[in-house]
Amino acid sequence: MADLSRRTALDTITFSPTEVQHAGLWLDRLLPKQPAQDEKLATETLHPHAQHIQEAARIREAASYQRFYERSAAALASIAQPTGYALRSGIAAARGRIAVGLGSESVLENAITLHRIYGVPYIPGSALKGVAAAFAHQRLEDATWRRPDLVITREAPVSAHEILFGSTRSAGYVTFYDALYEPGSGQQGRMLAPDVLTVHHQDYYKGSATPPADWDSPTPIHFITATGSFRVTLAGPAAWLATAWQLLALALDELGVGGKTAAGYGRMDLEGLDEARGQCRAPHGEVQHVANQAPATPAAQAQNPPVAVVPATFTMQVQKSNAGSLPNLMSQLRQLAPEVQVAAAQQMIAHARAIKVKNLEEKAWFQELQRMVAV
Repeated sequence: MADLSRRTALDTITFSPTEVQHAGLWLDRLLPKQPAQDEKLATETLHPHAQHIQEAARIREAASYQRFYERSAAALASIAQPTGYALRSGIAAARGRIAVGLGSESVLENAITLHRIYGVPYIPGSALKGVAAAFAHQRLEDATWRRPDLVITREAPVSAHEILFGSTRSAGYVTFYDALYEPGSGQQGRMLAPDVLTVHHQDYYKGSATPPADWDSPTPIHFITATGSFRVTLAGPAAWLATAWQLLALALDELGVGGKTAAGYGRMDLEGLDEARGQCRAPHGEVQHVANQAPATPAAQAQNPPVAVVPATFTMQVQKSNAGSLPNLMSQLRQLAPEVQVAAAQQMIAHARAIKVKNLEEKAWFQELQRMVAV
């Protein structure tokens, strides 16, 4: 008996929302048919892509994902933060739908960002950091929140934007973790939802000289979106963490995350939004003096001293060092400016704990670091 081809084998698979537990595998590996580019389908026939997306939207998260979600929250909460650092988590609820990862590679015309293991939607930390940085750059009135140039000289002044979000010469002070989908929080308990974008004048948009007309045939493009709530987690120096949280709450409220934000997708309500609005809004609704709340701005220095910026070369050496080479950086640390030594010592302490140096608390150099931080 001849072996069945993969396509023939796929034809024998029937969809069951109770048996299929990974939406990513279903979308990417089990598309029943891929029509040819010029293939004409019967008017009454549902496009294979549309049918495939509708089936994927009926898939619910696996029971094992609940346990992963709880373990992830516990692991983040257990991370030892250096002195002066903090971690904050909160729920961001989507007002409608979220389209993250539309332009990623996919067997369909549009994609979506799904967890590789559990097949549930999530929002990458890079997306959250990007929308918060864009909001700071576009909406805040203080010049210190403008995005720095791609190439920065060592002598260039440090801005609040660079301290919080980082640049090509130094890492940002706040870490944005991936936002995980909260189990069961989607619309009608479903984490995914089918959607459609209809192009009415396809030839005209392709550059045809023929003007658009009412009798042009519409071209529906089916894609899949995410719904529900997501757990957002940030970590960093306490003062900067508070500022980052406010910026992210306002950014998700006004700009939205992911694709198609101009059409209303990606808007979310993050815990603490009302507080951020109250502190960062004038009575007429415009952003006012948000930058003055950041520890690095001149107006705030009297109440909140600025966080010193550790030289990028030192930070890179710390990150690349191991248990044997890390103590060798103590001589460089002592040569740094006094206002920078505390922040540099915190970096070394955090890295030493991350790489799990044996008998760390007994090391003389580690005890010296702790004394620097405690001053």
